[in-house]
Amino acid sequence: MNEFQYNSTPQEQAMQDLLKTQSHRLARQQIIFALIFLLVIVLAAYYIVTRMIWAIYDGYITIDENHISAVDDIYILKVNKEVGEVVHKGDTLYSYVLLGNIVNQYDPNIIPSAVKETHDMEVQAKLAREEIPVLRTRLAELRKQKASETSDIYYGLTDNTKRNALDAEIAEVEEELKKQAAKVEIYAQAKNTTYNFMARRGAGISNAAMPYSSNNSLYSQGLIHYCCAPADAYISKINVSDKTLVFKSDEVMSIQHTDYAACHLGIITYVPSDKVKYMESPDDADVIINNNLELKAKLQMVGLRVEEIPKHLQSNFSHDANAVVAVFTFNPNQRVPAWVMSNKLPVRVRVNKISAMLDPKPLPMYTIPVERNQNIVRSSKLISNDEKTDNKKK
Repeated sequence: MNEFQYNSTPQEQAMQDLLKTQSHRLARQQIIFALIFLLVIVLAAYYIVTRMIWAIYDGYITIDENHISAVDDIYILKVNKEVGEVVHKGDTLYSYVLLGNIVNQYDPNIIPSAVKETHDMEVQAKLAREEIPVLRTRLAELRKQKASETSDIYYGLTDNTKRNALDAEIAEVEEELKKQAAKVEIYAQAKNTTYNFMARRGAGISNAAMPYSSNNSLYSQGLIHYCCAPADAYISKINVSDKTLVFKSDEVMSIQHTDYAACHLGIITYVPSDKVKYMESPDDADVIINNNLELKAKLQMVGLRVEEIPKHLQSNFSHDANAVVAVFTFNPNQRVPAWVMSNKLPVRVRVNKISAMLDPKPLPMYTIPVERNQNIVRSSKLISNDEKTDNKKK
């Protein structure tokens, strides 16, 4: 008997190939989706387990900075150091002369008064600069209220009384804003006038000669002062240049001491009140600088004070705007990069929850003993005769 053999047509063969290709594609898609789903499950499990084991707090590095300010109205002769340069105790940071010694050689009656007026305007300008953002915020709020009130008037929900009051208040705020801006502008003009006045007498703010001698090239050494480094440090910031006029208390430069223990190096941490209990962990905390650097630290104090959590650190899922402040200190014998010793460097602090629950330790915090005040005596109208007798005996 002859075997029957079926030969498919080209169309049928093409259909079979298409179905086979789609089947392979579907299998690949299923594998990819399964891998993605598995990855999501693993990440979710890791997140949940991490949250169960660790409590993570936001914080920052804190370290004392030494701000070098002008002791009086001075004229900077030369800045001897540069930013980033290491200095040793006693090294000269800059040389200067007192502005009063300059003006005494010229017109002692005019220049000091000009400097004093500039000082007074500077104070007013600083207050004005602080007031301007407040006024702008208030103005924006009033305009928003006016827009809302205008909408209510349009729909007949209210009359013009409140809007008229808002218009009057907006006008007052706008007028005050103009006054404060004018103070800042007047101070800037007065400051330039004073600088120009001093420049004509050889004490300008840029590349001016200092006529302390007859040939205008030498300075009287008895009038030159030197600012020296109070300790070993490095220069973190310089705000002035050579031949610059600096007013009293203005910051000339900032230095960072290299004796970090003396600079109160530590980590300030924001601890929500419902997570203070996890601070009882007997283990050291992990200070997470970045993904590649973690350091060990020990809790020094919790409940030092309460601070507002910075806006960029506040959670959208929590109504807590304030947090208890905890202070950590780095454990000794660790290799800490120099750049980590920067004030306000943001970090995260990680504490083991399990250890805190299994083996809690007393929290280091301040406690205030509250005792009976012996100086307080109740009113005689409320004291019985027996109590009066006892008080007299005492």
